[in-house]
Parts: sequence; C-alpha cells; structure tokens
Amino acid sequence: MNHTSTSTAIDRVKPPIGMVFLTSTPGPSGEISVGIILDEKSRGKGFARQVIKLLMKWAFDEMKFHRMQAVVLDNPQKTDALTLFMQLYDATSLYFELG
Repeated sequence: MNHTSTSTAIDRVKPPIGMVFLTSTPGPSGEISVGIILDEKSRGKGFARQVIKLLMKWAFDEMKFHRMQAVVLDNPQKTDALTLFMQLYDATSLYFELG
C-alpha cells in the first residue's frame, strides 16, 4: 500500500470547483483522512456527496483501508460537513478531526 498525501482538483466540472485531499498514515495502519473544499457557489448541489462516495469505494474496496477519518474545519459549514459524513459513513467507524 502506498502511503502518500495528495491533492487533486475536482476536474469533472470545468472550471474546477474545489479540492479533495487524502492523507494516509505511515505504516500498515490502514487509515486514511479525507477533506473536501468546495467553491461557495458549488455547495449544496451534491458534488461533495458524489466525491466522498467515490473516495469511500476506492479507499475500502480497492485500497483496503479499514478506517476513514473526516477532517472538518471549524467554520460556518461545519454542521453541513458533519451531516454529510454522518449520512455516508457507518457512525461506528467515523472519526472527526476538527481543525
């Protein structure tokens, strides 16, 4: 398993509307952290939900991570982000890191 950090623009929409970041822990821990930043005009349209679902499939099915952590910034969108992650994750395996 390759443990790296990467950032990539959400590039299915032109021009890019945000960024997703993934960070895995060093060693064979099988944990990954995910965060997403969207342009203000692009929020509430389902983009974050689609991206997180794709990332979850990739992380668990293909890369065999056993835990995904949501990195949620303490800002006015925090409640929306927490709600999204709670809807998509099994709450027993969810860990939030408030930045």
